[in-house]
Order: sequence, then structure tokens, then C-alpha cells
Amino acid sequence: AVLYRFVWNDFCDWYVELAKARLRSGPAAARRTAATLGRVLDETLRLLHPVVPFVTEEIHERLRAALSASRLGDSTAPPAPLLARAEFPPADGERDLGLEERFEALQRLVTSVRRLRADAGLPPDQPLPVRVRETADGFAALLRDTAGPVQSLGRMEPLAVETPEETGSTAANAPPGWVSLVESGFEVAVELGSAADPATLSDRIEKQRRRADTDAAKLAKRLSSPGFTERADPAVVEETRDRLAALRAREERLATLAAEMAGAPAPNDPTR
Repeated sequence: AVLYRFVWNDFCDWYVELAKARLRSGPAAARRTAATLGRVLDETLRLLHPVVPFVTEEIHERLRAALSASRLGDSTAPPAPLLARAEFPPADGERDLGLEERFEALQRLVTSVRRLRADAGLPPDQPLPVRVRETADGFAALLRDTAGPVQSLGRMEPLAVETPEETGSTAANAPPGWVSLVESGFEVAVELGSAADPATLSDRIEKQRRRADTDAAKLAKRLSSPGFTERADPAVVEETRDRLAALRAREERLATLAAEMAGAPAPNDPTR
């Protein structure tokens, strides 16, 4: 489970997506980024090999060829011709917990905007205006330093970053058409009213809320049956409980979102 989360979430969902911008930022930066990608993928394949030997061996062979063809192989290509003979990656150095915390804060921001966009029924690539207000010292500076990749991952256009000194000690209420979220270290406001007519958005949100309610009711009925909870695999029962909790949380988010969107003016309303 740990390896799965690392490969799927940390490496594929975050690092590869962040690396794309660096790969387009110039030859020197692209080469350094490609070398790092190659090294991380190589060591990840070594970690996965005992679990999925045949797939990792095939990817390893292609990785060696790609690194050699790009002349990155001198420093990053796996030295062993077979992954089965490669050394297991050593645990070098200490974890930088401060760096991890800062990156996790940026992840929470991007995830919050992505989830809000999905809850509103908007396309994943729909740009949205976003304002972020710092509530923990240092977050505004961190976000300004990493604004390019964060904007790209979250499709935030434009992105405004504020501190309490710039806006006052208390955050202002979100104007009509904007939705506010509070996270550890920051508050974020997203303008949904710029993407579609508020009435249309409200209708989408309500349909999704009803769908989540229907799906949650089905899972709750299943979990109320002793025949299921006593006879089904415990892992399946636990997974069903997790799915029900996620649906209930989504219902709550959608209800809050619908309430915030109520009364929002149309995108071209001159009173906005």
C-alpha cells in the first residue's frame, strides 16, 4: 500500500506533473529534470521489482535504452543489465520534514481548488480566478516562490496571494460568485461565477448532491444488512464504509457550495 501510494500519488500525480513545466523551461533545466526523473524511476522500479517482477523488468529495459539514447545514461542509467541483479535502493540521508510540510501545504491548495471545480461540475481544465490569504507565517512567500507550477497544476488564472498585513487581520467575506474554503495555513477564495451562470452551476451542484445522496443510501442499506457485514470479506466491508463516509462528506461539501452560490449574480451582471 505504501509503494502504491508513492508511485500513484507522489510520483505520477505530483512529481511527473510538476516536472512537465521544468522540461519546457530550457535545455539545461530540462536535462537536469530528465536526469532526476530517470534516477527516481530507476530506484522506484527496484523497489517494485519483488512485487511485480515482469512488468518492472520490461520498463527497466526501456528506461535504460531511453537514457542511453538521450545521453543521460552515464549518471542515471541502471548499471545492471537486468533489474533482478540491481542493488536495492539504500535509504540515504534524513527526511526533510520541513520541506515535506511545505509541499503538503501546496498540495492541499491545489487539491482544494481541483475538488471545488469538480463539485461545481466544471471541466478539469477550466481556469478559475483564485485568491489565497496566508494564515500561517511563511505560506504567502512559499506560494509566491512556486506560483508558476501551482497555477499550472490547479488551473488558477489569475492567482492572487495576500497576507494579513496586506488585507487586515480579518478576511473579508467572499463577494457574490466566489466560494471560500479554510485550510491549515491559508484561506482560499475561488470565483465560480466567472465560469458559468450561477443558476446553471447551482443546478449541476444539486444534481450531484442528489446523486451522492442516492449512492450513499444504497451503501448504507448494504451496511445495515447482517448478511453483508457478517459474511463479506472484512476488507470489502471496510472499503464500503470508507466509500459511504466519502459520499457523506461530498454531500456536505455540495450542500455548503450550493448555499454559497445562492444569490450569486450572472457573469455579465454589471453589479458584480
